[in-house]
Amino acid sequence: MTLRTEAHAIFGLGVCELRIRDGVGAFRAIYLATRLESIYVLHVFQKKTQATSLHDIRRAQERYKLIPR
Repeated sequence: MTLRTEAHAIFGLGVCELRIRDGVGAFRAIYLATRLESIYVLHVFQKKTQATSLHDIRRAQERYKLIPR
């Protein structure tokens, strides 16, 4: 199993993506950990193709907008 994390401004300021790959497939967790009160998990999904689908990107962006500022 491999784990990797990187920041992605496409989802929102301060949002990171955890990449997980194992024998079953590739998985992603999009989260925001820059707030003192919580870690916000915006979206978790299994990758089916090389590119992240527009549906998954939009879902994370919509949930990011719901986080209190």
